[in-house]
Amino acid sequence: MGIKLEKEFEFFKENQRVLVEKYPNKVIAIKNCVVVGTYDNELDAITNLDGIEEEGTYILQKCEPGTSAYTASYFSNVNHNWL
Repeated sequence: MGIKLEKEFEFFKENQRVLVEKYPNKVIAIKNCVVVGTYDNELDAITNLDGIEEEGTYILQKCEPGTSAYTASYFSNVNHNWL
């Protein structure tokens, strides 16, 4: 994970228990250590964030307990024609 988004992932890890209680099994978008969106899956997140949040400025994280929930997905200059 790039240093630029490391603080967002650390925010998730530090607040995981509370976030899982609030957004169980959702994909959350975190930007500047704030949850800026909740979605049913990554495709919904990407589709809804397109044009709202600049790519590379947020992370998407599956909101589940434990370290197996940690994800690392990178999207940059995505061609949205496949949606």
